[in-house]
Amino acid sequence: MFETLRIQNFQRHTKLRIDFDPAITCIVGPTDAGKSAVLRALRWVCTNQPGGAAFIRDGATGATVRLTVDGTCVRRVRGGDRNEYFLAGWRFAAFGRAVPDEILDHLNLGPTTWQGQHDAPFWLADSPGEVSRQLNAVIDLGVIDDKLAHVNRELSRARTRLEVLEGEQTAAKAAKDDTAWVVGFDRALVAVEVAEAEAEGTTKRHATLGAAVGRANKLAWSHAKHALRAKAAALGVAAGTVAQAAAVRHTALAAHVAKARALAPQAARVVPNPKPLRIAHNRATSATTRAARLADLFTRAHECDLRIKLCESTMAEAEAGLPKKCPTCGRF
Repeated sequence: MFETLRIQNFQRHTKLRIDFDPAITCIVGPTDAGKSAVLRALRWVCTNQPGGAAFIRDGATGATVRLTVDGTCVRRVRGGDRNEYFLAGWRFAAFGRAVPDEILDHLNLGPTTWQGQHDAPFWLADSPGEVSRQLNAVIDLGVIDDKLAHVNRELSRARTRLEVLEGEQTAAKAAKDDTAWVVGFDRALVAVEVAEAEAEGTTKRHATLGAAVGRANKLAWSHAKHALRAKAAALGVAAGTVAQAAAVRHTALAAHVAKARALAPQAARVVPNPKPLRIAHNRATSATTRAARLADLFTRAHECDLRIKLCESTMAEAEAGLPKKCPTCGRF
């Protein structure tokens, strides 16, 4: 509790002592009598404000303010080379614009202690959120503000992550759509490969039959004078018939190959290299895998959103369970 205030060479006061009443102290006087100077001196010794040395009385070399609190004197001195605090025989210097911690602990004053004559009414001009924060600090419920701030930060991060994942998912879908032609190209390539294999087999069979016809002709000429000449001639006719049928089938297969190449314009006249197709297939598989991972991340983000809503519901229930009266003063 403040007991006495002694001022020396502070603004218009050369020397002044004020004894504080245990209940309330009022300072009255005419205009320009120094009432505000008393408040400034009290604030200067408690908060080290205002800074500088403009408050030293004209003609004086320094200013001193002593404040007795609970039987212990706090002394503030400024002037010349001196800029010091004193408390119970201890001297403090080089503290800058702050107040030494030992003196702050002794005074035990908060930022809401000081109210100027031109300041807005305490709490009435503040926002509801600021009033709530200060009330929470009074009854030591600042953890509510900390948790709300933490929840808001996590919610903002989750929303940002969700936007990033949605953008990646959209890009993955676009990449997947760009490779949709690979499926049709793969089918056309398989048809071309089958047709080419059949064509190669037909060509080999045609060559075999042609060799058989040649051998039959040679056999017929070598056995012209023997009884086997008729049988060799019949074999040659049969071989020619088979060769003719093979030629017809080869022509049909060639037409089928032409149709297959028409289905795959990029592989016309030349069998396409399957390596780019494998690369495209691998990319499509990778895009599908990334899409699945993005879907999983989206699910996790949704779960985070549900957890945040659960936290908000729990906070609402906790606020509803708070006492209707202030536990300190018993007022509503």
